[in-house]
Parts: sequence; C-alpha cells; structure tokens
Amino acid sequence: MVHNTQLLSHAGGSRGGLGCLTNIDLTNVDFHVNACQPFAVIELSEQTIIDQVADRLTSKYPTIPAETVTAVVRGVHARFDGRPVREYVPLLVERFSGQELGLLLLTGRRPISETTVDQAIAV
Repeated sequence: MVHNTQLLSHAGGSRGGLGCLTNIDLTNVDFHVNACQPFAVIELSEQTIIDQVADRLTSKYPTIPAETVTAVVRGVHARFDGRPVREYVPLLVERFSGQELGLLLLTGRRPISETTVDQAIAV
C-alpha cells in the first residue's frame, strides 16, 4: 500500500504501456485497487476452482453422470465449511472426490464418511 502521495508523470511510451499517464495520484489508485475486500475474491476464486475440479472429474469419470460428479464434489467441499485455512481445500476436495468416485465405480456406493474427512483435516 502506498502511504504517501506520489505522482506519476510519464509522457513517453517506453515503459510497459504507461505512455499517456500523467499526474496520477498513486495513493488514490491504491485505495481504489484495494477497496474490495479479498474475502469475496477468495470465495469466488475457490468456488471457481471447485467448479473446475468438478469438470476435471467429470472428464476423468465419463461413465458417472455429471450431476453425480458435481454432487459428490459439492458434498465433499461442504465438509470443509467453517475451516479457517482454505489454501488446500480445492486439492483435498479433488482427492477425496476422486476417491469417492473411483470407489463408486467399483462398488456402487460412496465409501468416504465425514469422519474420514474430519480425521484427514485434523492432521
């Protein structure tokens, strides 16, 4: 974050497309860039990644209906609600969902219980 007011005054076009910018208050620019709280962005980003996980798993398991794959992914993802560390949630969702879908193909039932996921999260 810019703590003091700085002015950018650059009339030439030699520095990465900044050619026309003159007298821009960088503090004001920084305020507007950071005005959005990252929570909404993180949540949207995680949801986008989870949607991509569902797409990848749908491709990996073409004999399972897409609705079932999506339901498994959403169910596994819901188990991580309220967990404070979100960084590895998409990876874990993909792994647990893949395990459930693989065993669903073999046995016809979803084998991973919430207890198993909770134990893995606690580690």
